[in-house]
Amino acid sequence: MSNNKKIETLGVSYLTSFINKHELLQTYFDSNDKTPAWDGEIHILKSASERKSDILGKVPVQIKTTTRKVNELKNFQLQVNDLKLYLKTGGVVLFVVWLDEHNNLRKIFYKSLPPFTIKKLLKRSNSKSTITPLKKITIQIHELETKILYPMLCDFTNNSGKQFSFVNSGGLSNVNLPDYKSLKFYHYGESTRSFRLSKTT
Repeated sequence: MSNNKKIETLGVSYLTSFINKHELLQTYFDSNDKTPAWDGEIHILKSASERKSDILGKVPVQIKTTTRKVNELKNFQLQVNDLKLYLKTGGVVLFVVWLDEHNNLRKIFYKSLPPFTIKKLLKRSNSKSTITPLKKITIQIHELETKILYPMLCDFTNNSGKQFSFVNSGGLSNVNLPDYKSLKFYHYGESTRSFRLSKTT
Protein backbone atom coordinates (compact mmCIF):
# COMPACT_ATOMS: atom_id res chain seq x y z
CA MET A 1 0.00 0.00 0.00
CA SER A 2 1.38 3.39 -0.98
CA ASN A 3 1.84 6.06 1.65
CA ASN A 4 -0.91 8.23 0.18
CA LYS A 5 -3.31 5.32 0.09
CA LYS A 6 -2.50 4.48 3.69
CA ILE A 7 -3.15 8.07 4.78
CA GLU A 8 -6.48 8.14 2.92
CA THR A 9 -7.53 4.84 4.49
CA LEU A 10 -6.64 6.07 7.96
CA GLY A 11 -8.59 9.27 7.37
CA VAL A 12 -11.73 7.37 6.40
CA SER A 13 -11.29 5.09 9.41
CA TYR A 14 -10.96 8.00 11.87
CA LEU A 15 -14.00 9.75 10.42
CA THR A 16 -16.06 6.56 10.42
CA SER A 17 -15.34 5.98 14.10
CA PHE A 18 -16.18 9.59 14.95
CA ILE A 19 -19.54 9.58 13.15
CA ASN A 20 -20.68 6.08 14.10
CA LYS A 21 -20.45 6.97 17.79
CA HIS A 22 -23.67 8.91 17.21
CA GLU A 23 -26.55 6.45 17.50
CA LEU A 24 -28.64 8.30 14.90
CA LEU A 25 -25.98 8.33 12.20
CA GLN A 26 -24.69 5.49 10.04
CA THR A 27 -21.79 5.72 7.62
CA TYR A 28 -21.56 3.96 4.25
CA PHE A 29 -18.10 4.91 2.99
CA ASP A 30 -16.20 3.39 0.08
CA SER A 31 -12.96 1.90 1.35
CA ASN A 32 -11.43 1.62 -2.11
CA ASP A 33 -12.30 5.19 -3.20
CA LYS A 34 -13.44 4.12 -6.68
CA THR A 35 -16.07 6.81 -7.09
CA PRO A 36 -15.04 9.90 -9.10
CA ALA A 37 -16.07 12.61 -6.65
CA TRP A 38 -17.83 10.98 -3.69
CA ASP A 39 -16.60 8.73 -0.91
CA GLY A 40 -19.96 7.42 0.22
CA GLU A 41 -22.87 8.69 2.26
CA ILE A 42 -24.20 9.12 5.78
CA HIS A 43 -27.70 8.00 6.69
CA ILE A 44 -29.55 10.24 9.15
CA LEU A 45 -31.95 8.29 11.37
CA LYS A 46 -34.90 9.39 13.48
CA SER A 47 -34.42 6.46 15.84
CA ALA A 48 -31.62 3.98 16.46
CA SER A 49 -32.77 1.10 14.30
CA GLU A 50 -32.05 -0.69 11.03
CA ARG A 51 -35.49 -0.02 9.56
CA LYS A 52 -35.66 1.86 6.27
CA SER A 53 -38.64 3.83 7.58
CA ASP A 54 -36.38 5.43 10.19
CA ILE A 55 -34.05 6.98 7.60
CA LEU A 56 -34.65 10.74 7.50
CA GLY A 57 -32.18 11.41 4.73
CA LYS A 58 -28.87 10.58 3.06
CA VAL A 59 -25.89 12.93 2.90
CA PRO A 60 -23.30 12.46 0.13
CA VAL A 61 -19.78 13.06 1.38
CA GLN A 62 -16.29 13.76 0.11
CA ILE A 63 -13.44 12.83 2.46
CA LYS A 64 -9.98 14.34 2.24
CA THR A 65 -7.04 13.49 4.48
CA THR A 66 -4.07 15.77 4.99
CA THR A 67 -0.85 15.82 6.99
CA ARG A 68 -0.24 19.47 6.25
CA LYS A 69 2.29 21.01 8.65
CA VAL A 70 0.65 24.23 9.80
CA ASN A 71 -0.28 25.69 13.16
CA GLU A 72 -3.95 25.68 12.29
CA LEU A 73 -5.92 24.29 9.38
CA LYS A 74 -8.45 26.87 8.20
CA ASN A 75 -8.77 26.37 4.43
CA PHE A 76 -8.83 23.59 1.91
CA GLN A 77 -8.82 23.44 -1.88
CA LEU A 78 -11.38 21.62 -4.01
CA GLN A 79 -11.41 20.99 -7.74
CA VAL A 80 -13.69 23.34 -9.67
CA ASN A 81 -14.92 20.44 -11.79
CA ASP A 82 -15.89 18.53 -8.64
CA LEU A 83 -17.86 21.53 -7.35
CA LYS A 84 -19.68 21.82 -10.67
CA LEU A 85 -20.61 18.15 -10.42
CA TYR A 86 -21.85 18.58 -6.83
CA LEU A 87 -23.95 21.53 -7.97
CA LYS A 88 -25.70 19.32 -10.52
CA THR A 89 -26.44 16.59 -7.98
CA GLY A 90 -27.62 18.51 -4.92
CA GLY A 91 -24.43 19.32 -3.03
CA VAL A 92 -22.08 17.48 -0.72
CA VAL A 93 -20.56 17.65 2.75
CA LEU A 94 -16.78 17.82 2.76
CA PHE A 95 -14.81 16.26 5.62
CA VAL A 96 -11.11 16.98 6.05
CA VAL A 97 -9.24 14.66 8.40
CA TRP A 98 -6.02 16.23 9.71
CA LEU A 99 -3.27 13.82 10.83
CA ASP A 100 0.05 14.50 12.49
CA GLU A 101 3.44 13.29 11.24
CA HIS A 102 2.84 9.91 12.95
CA ASN A 103 -0.57 9.51 11.30
CA ASN A 104 -2.40 10.13 14.55
CA LEU A 105 -5.63 12.10 14.41
CA ARG A 106 -5.28 15.80 15.16
CA LYS A 107 -8.69 17.20 14.19
CA ILE A 108 -11.57 16.69 11.82
CA PHE A 109 -13.00 19.59 9.82
CA TYR A 110 -16.09 19.98 7.68
CA LYS A 111 -17.75 22.22 5.13
CA SER A 112 -21.42 21.91 4.27
CA LEU A 113 -21.85 22.58 0.55
CA PRO A 114 -25.51 22.75 -0.46
CA PRO A 115 -26.24 24.04 -3.98
CA PHE A 116 -26.47 27.77 -3.20
CA THR A 117 -23.15 27.72 -1.33
CA ILE A 118 -21.46 26.02 -4.28
CA LYS A 119 -23.01 28.45 -6.73
CA LYS A 120 -21.64 31.41 -4.74
CA LEU A 121 -18.17 29.86 -4.61
CA LEU A 122 -18.13 29.28 -8.36
CA LYS A 123 -19.42 32.77 -9.07
CA ARG A 124 -16.75 34.29 -6.84
CA SER A 125 -14.03 32.26 -8.51
CA ASN A 126 -15.19 33.41 -11.96
CA SER A 127 -15.01 37.05 -10.89
CA LYS A 128 -11.46 36.60 -9.60
CA SER A 129 -10.12 34.53 -12.47
CA THR A 130 -8.10 36.05 -15.26
CA ILE A 131 -7.65 34.64 -18.75
CA THR A 132 -6.98 31.12 -17.47
CA PRO A 133 -9.95 29.59 -15.58
CA LEU A 134 -9.23 28.46 -12.03
CA LYS A 135 -8.89 24.72 -11.55
CA LYS A 136 -9.19 24.82 -7.75
CA ILE A 137 -11.11 26.91 -5.23
CA THR A 138 -9.99 27.55 -1.67
CA ILE A 139 -12.82 27.21 0.83
CA GLN A 140 -13.01 27.86 4.54
CA ILE A 141 -13.45 24.78 6.72
CA HIS A 142 -14.64 24.46 10.32
CA GLU A 143 -13.64 22.17 13.16
CA LEU A 144 -16.11 19.33 13.62
CA GLU A 145 -17.55 18.89 17.09
CA THR A 146 -19.82 16.12 18.29
CA LYS A 147 -22.63 18.47 19.34
CA ILE A 148 -22.95 20.07 15.90
CA LEU A 149 -22.57 16.92 13.78
CA TYR A 150 -26.20 15.74 13.72
CA PRO A 151 -27.79 19.22 13.38
CA MET A 152 -25.35 20.13 10.60
CA LEU A 153 -26.20 17.02 8.58
CA CYS A 154 -29.95 17.52 9.10
CA ASP A 155 -29.61 21.13 8.01
CA PHE A 156 -27.77 20.03 4.88
CA THR A 157 -30.49 17.60 3.83
CA ASN A 158 -33.20 20.22 4.37
CA ASN A 159 -31.38 22.96 2.48
CA SER A 160 -30.05 20.71 -0.25
CA GLY A 161 -33.48 19.43 -1.20
CA LYS A 162 -35.04 22.89 -1.26
CA GLN A 163 -32.21 24.61 -3.08
CA PHE A 164 -31.63 21.92 -5.68
CA SER A 165 -35.13 22.36 -7.12
CA PHE A 166 -34.45 25.92 -8.27
CA VAL A 167 -30.72 26.65 -7.96
CA ASN A 168 -30.23 26.50 -11.74
CA SER A 169 -33.31 28.52 -12.61
CA GLY A 170 -32.99 32.13 -13.65
CA GLY A 171 -34.85 33.33 -10.59
CA LEU A 172 -37.25 36.27 -10.32
CA SER A 173 -35.88 39.77 -9.99
CA ASN A 174 -37.57 43.11 -9.36
CA VAL A 175 -37.69 43.95 -13.07
CA ASN A 176 -39.66 40.77 -13.79
CA LEU A 177 -42.45 41.66 -11.39
CA PRO A 178 -45.78 42.77 -12.91
CA ASP A 179 -46.47 46.48 -12.99
CA TYR A 180 -49.06 46.45 -10.25
CA LYS A 181 -49.13 49.30 -7.81
CA SER A 182 -48.59 47.00 -4.88
CA LEU A 183 -47.96 43.39 -3.90
CA LYS A 184 -49.78 41.62 -1.10
CA PHE A 185 -48.31 38.88 1.06
CA TYR A 186 -50.55 36.78 3.28
CA HIS A 187 -49.59 34.86 6.38
CA TYR A 188 -51.80 32.00 7.52
CA GLY A 189 -51.51 31.03 11.16
CA GLU A 190 -52.01 32.78 14.48
CA SER A 191 -51.83 36.18 12.80
CA THR A 192 -54.21 37.03 9.95
CA ARG A 193 -52.56 40.31 8.96
CA SER A 194 -51.77 40.97 5.32
CA PHE A 195 -48.53 42.67 4.43
CA ARG A 196 -48.42 45.34 1.75
CA LEU A 197 -45.21 46.04 -0.17
CA SER A 198 -45.08 48.74 -2.78
CA LYS A 199 -42.99 48.08 -5.85
CA THR A 200 -40.40 50.74 -6.58
CA THR A 201 -39.97 51.71 -10.18
